[in-house]
Amino acid sequence: MAPLRTALLLPLAVVVLGCPADPPPGPLLDGDGLVWLTQVDTPSFWESTDVEVRGGVAYVCTGVRSMTVHDIDPLENAEYERRLLFPGSHDSFPRCSHLASDGDRLVVSSHRDEVQTTPWVALVDISDRDRPELLDSLETDLSLEEPVLSGDDLWVAAHDDGLLHFSVAGDSIEQAGGRADLGNVSRVTTFGDGVAIGTFDGSVIVLDDDLQTLAQVDLGSPVQALLEIADQRIAVALGSEGLAILDADGGILSRLDTHGIALRLDHIAQGQILVANWSDLRVYDVTGEAPVLRAVDAVFEAGSRPRHLAAGASGDLVVTGEWEGVHVLRHLPDVDSPELTPSTLLVKVAADGEEQETTLTVTNEGRLALEVTDIDAPSGWHADPTSLALEPGESADVSLLYEGSTTTANGTLELHSNDPDERPSEVELQVGSNRVFVGDEAPDFSYLGLNTGETHTLSDQFGKVVLLSYFGVF
Repeated sequence: MAPLRTALLLPLAVVVLGCPADPPPGPLLDGDGLVWLTQVDTPSFWESTDVEVRGGVAYVCTGVRSMTVHDIDPLENAEYERRLLFPGSHDSFPRCSHLASDGDRLVVSSHRDEVQTTPWVALVDISDRDRPELLDSLETDLSLEEPVLSGDDLWVAAHDDGLLHFSVAGDSIEQAGGRADLGNVSRVTTFGDGVAIGTFDGSVIVLDDDLQTLAQVDLGSPVQALLEIADQRIAVALGSEGLAILDADGGILSRLDTHGIALRLDHIAQGQILVANWSDLRVYDVTGEAPVLRAVDAVFEAGSRPRHLAAGASGDLVVTGEWEGVHVLRHLPDVDSPELTPSTLLVKVAADGEEQETTLTVTNEGRLALEVTDIDAPSGWHADPTSLALEPGESADVSLLYEGSTTTANGTLELHSNDPDERPSEVELQVGSNRVFVGDEAPDFSYLGLNTGETHTLSDQFGKVVLLSYFGVF
């Protein structure tokens, strides 16, 4: 599993999850609940944004190639097949944003941005896996986000324009009613006889079929995904704030850290959900009040460290979309896998060459004993102890000493353990006085105004909100 590239202050917790005492027999890769199978050969960079898996086919929304279609059954012939273009798409970089399916039909939406200025929603017939057919599309001046299908009703989140209601009866898309003024709506899911929506402001609102508010809760973080789960509950992905479970009245049953950035949700097995978590894929058991982690995989076997932007599941097949392509995994629902989730460890010192000591905390949150057989520190660093044996629930501190060498400031700490799919697991170590850390004052710099040509400094903006924007042109 790839280390999370987040700037965390010390001490750092490393969470390890155990497997059941009696794993079922068979070739289960030492009890790994998510097994990487293959990477689909795809065109170059395309930025996955959403995934639906139906009937052995994966449909992937992308940032530059519209919606792509991938045959993943049989796996030995898994391949990129084609892409579908839609009216309103940009000529050079055709985009789509979100997908929703009810089995034989697929809804595709695209929001407005600087490249694709015309939002649209389209209805596609996918009953013939070899011949997906565009049935209808509708362009609009409203910025569209996530759709959800409920029979012949289509609901689409529309930012400041609230929640839109369309009819998709008769294979056409028609406006079906007024808009609900609900704030900056980004996500929507069916819920009971109505819907639930999530906002960029961090609220989840439960509505009946007449769009009357039944419950509302503020979660304090932009909602990235919503999913109706059993027993009148809602799973909510909250980005870096992890995962929340709500009841029908908007009560918060639980919240937990996913040690990543929770972006997308899907059903994967009875009582279990799939989370695209940026740095890895996670499976949680949600049959109880608090989710229980059952499996983690960062597609390390593929020789890359993909960023999981979206994921979907069908049966035991899992498809994850990233910046550059598509990966297929198999889910073994009755198996838990021990996993390490380390993070970047930033060691702040006054100057290069000065000795510095810090602590790494290792916690066994699994069901079996954890054995870290060796902790291998890079040159210039020393770890003590170099091995650990922890019962479930136990923690131990590892002392890390940086000896002050000016030429070995950065390195990778390797933890060798009984983790089935990460041998070893890695923690990045960084040190240096020229680095800016969380909580530090930003260094001053000068820049030229694009429109005026005048010279400004960052310190001129003291007391104001400053946004630094990084972008690339492809």
